[in-house]
Amino acid sequence: MYKRILTIITIALITLCVTGKDLTRYRVWLTDKAENAYNIEQPEEFLSTKAIERRAKRNIEITEQDLPVSNVYLQQIKEQGFNIFVTSRWMNTVVVAPTDSAKLDSLKQLPFVKEIECVQNNKSSFPFYAPETPSKVAAEYHNESTDDLATLYGAAWEQTNLLNLAPLHQAGYRGNDMTIAVLDGGFFCIDTHPNIDHSKILGTHDFTRKSFSYQAGADHGASVLMCIATNAPNTHIGTAPEANFWLIITEIPLREFPMEEDIWVAGAEMADSIGVDVITSSLGYDTFDDPDMSHTHDDLDGKTTFCARGATIAASKGILVVTAAGNEYETAWKKIITPGDAEGVLTVGSIDSDGTHSSFSSMGYTADGRVKPDVVAMGGKTKLLSASGKIISLSGTSFATPLMTGAVTCLWQAHPEWSVAELIEHVQKGSSQYHEPDSLLGYGIPDIWGIHCEATGVDNTVIDSPEMYVSGHTLYLHTAAAHSTTLALYDTCGRQVWHTILPQDINKVDVSHIERGIYIATLTTNNTQRTQKIIIR
Repeated sequence: MYKRILTIITIALITLCVTGKDLTRYRVWLTDKAENAYNIEQPEEFLSTKAIERRAKRNIEITEQDLPVSNVYLQQIKEQGFNIFVTSRWMNTVVVAPTDSAKLDSLKQLPFVKEIECVQNNKSSFPFYAPETPSKVAAEYHNESTDDLATLYGAAWEQTNLLNLAPLHQAGYRGNDMTIAVLDGGFFCIDTHPNIDHSKILGTHDFTRKSFSYQAGADHGASVLMCIATNAPNTHIGTAPEANFWLIITEIPLREFPMEEDIWVAGAEMADSIGVDVITSSLGYDTFDDPDMSHTHDDLDGKTTFCARGATIAASKGILVVTAAGNEYETAWKKIITPGDAEGVLTVGSIDSDGTHSSFSSMGYTADGRVKPDVVAMGGKTKLLSASGKIISLSGTSFATPLMTGAVTCLWQAHPEWSVAELIEHVQKGSSQYHEPDSLLGYGIPDIWGIHCEATGVDNTVIDSPEMYVSGHTLYLHTAAAHSTTLALYDTCGRQVWHTILPQDINKVDVSHIERGIYIATLTTNNTQRTQKIIIR
């Protein structure tokens, strides 16, 4: 998806060279973790203190699955004449390259080798060239609002307000003490961005080169980070501007092969080991340079692809995984990409500023019928603040995803008692079309402040049983008004666009004359007012 725009810790590094060498790689599945230098009774030798604390907090056991791949097995594989590129402790696999293809038979004879499959070959559907970076369009931004919050958030106000996130920020939840791992393909020059607190970047790692460099690779990851981390009052504020970050490169921009899923899982395992709370990934996979290796729609069941299985395991370790649905709706593939099909993760699609489906955003459902994407955020002309100080517009689920990541990170900061599953459930239930999910928007647009208020007992909005919902051109009240009630609709800038008086016992009203978009609806009687976000299509 990236090409389509969108030490106590044991880490196997990748060394790659794309000029004049055999690029064939094999995934080797191992039978067990015998003869291991580590044991689960001493987790501090392979997990950080933060990772151990996260498991303890969530009552998650440390099991053999957490153990690194056996060093004894790795050594024997090397002795057979294979270079090791990356390992997975969760999947108990190792990706290797043979120094001599004739040696593959000898590898198969090792008693601890269960299965071998090719995950990269020398085929390529395009020539080697520098990766295309996302197109950037300078946005003319003039804030004419007199609303204090709109002024404070600047160009980010529209995309922030669609999620009703600003009140949660104002309540003190801005991502403080939360750690987000960004898995991406490059963070070019993000170290020079003047409106990102670089003390919040706790570490970096590159699985595709020998060392991490801000001057190497593309800037897709930098743009993703800007959505979350910028903090420039009155110009642009990200969705979790005070969170901590790890920047992890897992994407090889010149080729598209299943081996990238192995690297993605390795990145997720690293994020787990260092103790992050959240993984955000604007990456994903469907078709590959060798069509024989490509996924099919039937693979999107959350249990088949290497990447989806790894993402589900990450969630089981107490990490919230937020991943992009993909930009495939107008392509032959059309559907979500993996690991967006994984169970236990939050998959994010894209909407435009009026709340309608972005034309590129991939559709669900999963192969086994689950609702995906889960939710949506504004990925159509998302506003970012570049390192040069200019407001730019980028489009893709790549940018809807980090917007959502920051929002739910702040929500989790406010409710640390929630498990990953509980957090996702609250977000789904607090979204605009929870009772009528579909394959394009999933459960819809989350009302982040409303979810928080419902959880804390603040009389703001009803999440499990909303006061109002829209179907077709009719707005319905779940309970008919017991008294004469005023219904008012406000646009996302706070301007009243329409109001009416509902007589007693009326529970529906025609809204066909209202332009499609997102509105804040209020129901007011003599002594109460209920507020809720609705979408008119």
